[in-house]
Amino acid sequence: MLKNIFKVPIYRVELNFDVKKLQSFCKKWKHNNSGEFKSNIGGYQSSPLPKDNPLIHSLIQELEQHSTSFANEIMHNKRQNVSELWFNINGYKDSNAMHIHPNSILSGVYYINTPKDCGQLQFEHPAIDSLSYYTEYLACKPSEYTAVRIVVPVIENALYIFPSWLRHSVQLNQNIKEERISISFNTYYN
Repeated sequence: MLKNIFKVPIYRVELNFDVKKLQSFCKKWKHNNSGEFKSNIGGYQSSPLPKDNPLIHSLIQELEQHSTSFANEIMHNKRQNVSELWFNINGYKDSNAMHIHPNSILSGVYYINTPKDCGQLQFEHPAIDSLSYYTEYLACKPSEYTAVRIVVPVIENALYIFPSWLRHSVQLNQNIKEERISISFNTYYN
């Protein structure tokens, strides 16, 4: 009998925000503010966004609601609070390198513009070094038990939430004309 003993949860839900307003906000912010360099390879990554902006505040409420629901399912019944959020704008051949989000409980990304071929969200198995042995040296067929990376689609208005320790990246945007725009965040609890 097969029994799964370790699982890594990822939460996905479709939101119903006016992505055009969020896109406009991000582009205006980018025009008026210099960016930061953390996980981005090319592209633009904003500094932390002000939580008192009405548009951002309503998004934060939704992010906290879903983060709390996810936390209730996987670890505890404590309310999650967004500690910081920022956005990424990735043009042609821009990406985000593999990374984690230290000093937080949960992290997430909300997609507000996802043109065709803009690159997918990729998660890396926590035991990638050990699993690589099986897939590379023992020629095991890829499966949910042996995969070292899982790719999930980036979809406009989709929200993904995951444990902050889970390594993740975003593939190259291969769309020559359009940008991928996302808002990322971290949570902590009260």
